[in-house]
Amino acid sequence: MNGHQTRCRARVRQSIRAIIATVAAQHGLTEADIYVRDRSGPVSAARREAWTSAHAAGFSMAEIARVGGWNHSSVCHGVRQ
Repeated sequence: MNGHQTRCRARVRQSIRAIIATVAAQHGLTEADIYVRDRSGPVSAARREAWTSAHAAGFSMAEIARVGGWNHSSVCHGVRQ
């Protein structure tokens, strides 16, 4: 991977994390709460909203999954709901 690709991936990661942080704050959660494997209603609803917002902003589901360490199929399912 060359320097340009590395910078682009870093920008993508930073942008997705900003979306996640914004959605978490709207739900009264921290960004870290979104990354935790908590399946409670409020946390998973916020996580799905963050995934949907990131996807609506033009990021692929694979990019979103990579940033959060989630399974790609989990992100696909969450965005479809």
